[in-house]
Amino acid sequence: MEVAKATIATILIALLCAISYRAGAKSKGTTCMVSKEGVSASQHYPFPNFKMVLTTSKDESNTCELIGNHSCDAVAKGELFLPEWFVREAVASFLVPCLYRHCLAFDIGANIGFVTSYMASLGASVTAIEPQPVLAAALQRTIENNCWQGRVQVHNAFISVDPNDKGKVRTEKTSALWNIATAHGDAKQDHSIFASPYYFLPEALLQAGHVDFIKLDIDSIEPVVVHKLYRLLSRKDFTFTTLIFEVNLAYNSGEGFSLVANAFRGFQIEFGYDIYKFNQHEQRHWFDSRGVDIYASGPHAYADSPFVEERFSQRFMRHLLWFRPQTSVKKWARNLQAGLMKRERELGKPHWTFTNSFLVTRERLMEPIRMEGYASQHPSAEGLAYHRSHRSSH
Repeated sequence: MEVAKATIATILIALLCAISYRAGAKSKGTTCMVSKEGVSASQHYPFPNFKMVLTTSKDESNTCELIGNHSCDAVAKGELFLPEWFVREAVASFLVPCLYRHCLAFDIGANIGFVTSYMASLGASVTAIEPQPVLAAALQRTIENNCWQGRVQVHNAFISVDPNDKGKVRTEKTSALWNIATAHGDAKQDHSIFASPYYFLPEALLQAGHVDFIKLDIDSIEPVVVHKLYRLLSRKDFTFTTLIFEVNLAYNSGEGFSLVANAFRGFQIEFGYDIYKFNQHEQRHWFDSRGVDIYASGPHAYADSPFVEERFSQRFMRHLLWFRPQTSVKKWARNLQAGLMKRERELGKPHWTFTNSFLVTRERLMEPIRMEGYASQHPSAEGLAYHRSHRSSH
């Protein structure tokens, strides 16, 4: 009888998960039919299948000019630079719970919409901000084709944290902003002029109250935005769980170092966040699908660092650098700058050309298991013998 009850309970849980999963792919409360148009995105666990619009043409299935001379097949095969693999792994690591509960994400600098789409496919409600009209329009069509319009909003706007920008419109050359067609698709530069309004981010965040996940990549004022997020936390009427962002720390003649250092110190010491760096721009390790470092540089590339500690296999993320708590803003700035200067010496390039990608989260990624403490206190003779022989052979 107990076995039968357990079996029935397992079946019910599976059915509920399946219903929740299917609901996560569509906007709740809609009768929208998912379109067959568009290009299938590359498949990665745990994301369901979805399609993207990568063209300004009405015939969405035959052209992908928004990714330059790449073929449409390159999208499904995962051969594009976008979405960056570590961003996709971070989305999977933090937004899977959106399949069974409400959660809110912001994609600041949505571009053509890969990250927004991966967020939405897991059931998240998403606010996407993208200043380029052509890309914002394509993303809007992607949302409608996948029946996400009830919980995904696209704002064709520039981001701002300055109250003086409210109500203003900014004029810009298309060629001045990043897009995959010209950066990685060998398409000709588009020098046309467009105008988009400003989106005042602090107001939107305060209205939300709590945001589960923020992705920030706008190739400009990231240090200012990150510092503003830190200041907003002090108001007590806004919180966020996880932030990932790409940044040039040499922003505005080095002001980026002090702004980010100040925010990082506050995130850690005042608000209890953990801070990590993604391996994307470090390139001292590069792990393949087997978990093997293809650079074969060994597991202790950072063993001499008093500032960072390597972490492996954190949820869906293969390799992270965890920052030990720093109580001083000066220490943060000095260590962040020292890391870039070291990269300059290693690669022979000016340090201001290097970007860094960071993860700030309140969620605890290290989940200790019983065997950790047991193994350290009661090491097996076989294990000790193996490691002694392994060290001596090298």
